[in-house]
Amino acid sequence: QPMLLESVSAMLPRVLVCLCVCWSIGAAQQRLDLYEDDICNETQLGLWTCKQTRDCPTAIQALRNGRRPQQCHFAGSQPVVCCEPSQRPPDTGAKSKQMCEKYGESVYINVPDFLGNGITKLDTCAVVEPLITNGKKSEPREYPHMALIGYGNKNAIVWLCGGSLISERYILSAAHCTQSSKRGVAKWARLGDFNFKSTMDDSAGLAQSKEYEIIERINHPQYRSPSLYNDIALYKLGKTVQFNEYIRPICLQTEHQFPNTYAIATGWGRTEWGGRGSDILQKANLTITPRIQCSELYRVAIGEKLSNGIRDASQMCAGDIENGKDTCQGDSGGPLQIRMKKPYCMYSQIGITSFGAKCGGNKPGVYTRVSNYVPWIESIVWP
Repeated sequence: QPMLLESVSAMLPRVLVCLCVCWSIGAAQQRLDLYEDDICNETQLGLWTCKQTRDCPTAIQALRNGRRPQQCHFAGSQPVVCCEPSQRPPDTGAKSKQMCEKYGESVYINVPDFLGNGITKLDTCAVVEPLITNGKKSEPREYPHMALIGYGNKNAIVWLCGGSLISERYILSAAHCTQSSKRGVAKWARLGDFNFKSTMDDSAGLAQSKEYEIIERINHPQYRSPSLYNDIALYKLGKTVQFNEYIRPICLQTEHQFPNTYAIATGWGRTEWGGRGSDILQKANLTITPRIQCSELYRVAIGEKLSNGIRDASQMCAGDIENGKDTCQGDSGGPLQIRMKKPYCMYSQIGITSFGAKCGGNKPGVYTRVSNYVPWIESIVWP
């Protein structure tokens, strides 16, 4: 009997291949002409995405039951199908939302009242209204989640990437920032910074940036350099971060859809594609670019980095092509964010700067879509 089970197990992949080939020949007329990770349907269960048949349990089960999933395209000889999501846990993203509420309380700090008889809450929010940025300097405390990622020895740190603080111990960044070809692995994180060359960042002389050692670098398991799909990483800090008016986490976007047609890129311009950098933290309003338009703009230049074009489920594009604003206003690995109505004075990170074309060019930047990776992030940061 064990021998029989082994034989059946060995035959199963060939049976699935046969089913897929027979099905794909008959279903060519139903092809959606979409690529891997493109969104192909949306139901109450969630978003359906195009996946290779072997990576889609619901498609495999459908084939076993004699049903043919809708075909998106081919990846080489492998059919790519519109994959129905498995039943998602009802609390997906619940932990991120809970921590967002908790971290939002850090906007207020306790100070003695004027009479010295008790404690009062001081509002430290420094978000500038209206949110019109266009490549302008930010203000101290306006983006307290911003992080710089450093490489090399402690006495000669080189800051090459950005990131965002998302908890007391973790920074969210891009997987391509985990290791520099010339400087080695990411070793350091600087928080609470505003003026890159000054330790006292505001008029009161109170802001002091703090540096932390990165003790663990966790790339997404499906990231494969030089490809920029799944370009997301978590960096664990050696010490617990104490929040204050200059250092506070950002919230995570848990839903694929969001109401804004624009988002804000922030950073010092520490990019790998020619950004000169700025001493002062910069901010820029960027317009969300439709996937089809973005894929077309990058059609020639994509190559091995994005072999299947922009994947809507896991990537997004944003830029201001007319005014020459793109990811040069941000950092590699830095956040793309939107302002939240609730909690008060908090941002939601919708993207991670992955790559862009020449600074000031006619192409938007490409960002890793955070909402697609919330379950993976939660499993590590808040297990």
